[in-house]
Amino acid sequence: MAAGKKKRDSGAGGRRSTPEPAGLVALRDQVEALLQPVVAAQGMSLEGVVIKVAGARTLVRVVVDLPADEVGAMSLDQVSDAARAVSAALDQADPITGGYTVEVSTPGTARPLTLPHHYLRARTRWVVLELRDGSSVAGRLAAVTGGEHLLTVQPDAGAELLVPFAEVARGRIEVELHRAGDDAESGIDGPEDHDDNELED
Repeated sequence: MAAGKKKRDSGAGGRRSTPEPAGLVALRDQVEALLQPVVAAQGMSLEGVVIKVAGARTLVRVVVDLPADEVGAMSLDQVSDAARAVSAALDQADPITGGYTVEVSTPGTARPLTLPHHYLRARTRWVVLELRDGSSVAGRLAAVTGGEHLLTVQPDAGAELLVPFAEVARGRIEVELHRAGDDAESGIDGPEDHDDNELED
């Protein structure tokens, strides 16, 4: 799921990729340091900040997610709350010169699983793990345990598999039309299975 909040100038014209200059890196680090406690106060985790400049337009993209020990995905209301808190903090500190647009979003299910806390949040989801030896494992992620970050995967048939995190090159979540544990009569998926949404002022 993703949502955003537009702030200050909306700007015009298309986006283009440009090398990130040293000044932009310093600004990004400054904004991350500013927003880290703001996002934490909302009960969320700051996953990253991206700042892009195209002509007179500056885009500040802020990615937030649930804390690592929580399972599931953020609701649209939570993302909206985060967007308001982020915009208020940037308004007060005013670290960016000129007009800019703020976009607050979640990583969504399309993000590759590469870090231990990604897998913690993905518990109960159907995952596909690409292993470093070239093979792959698919199943429901039942648990993430131990200092070695052992991943317990339950395929549709067969015994649970214990996969050391060190053996995983990358993983991904497979979006399900009906997730385990959902009400079979409701036909309602979790919020992370819907299309991205964007909120603008």
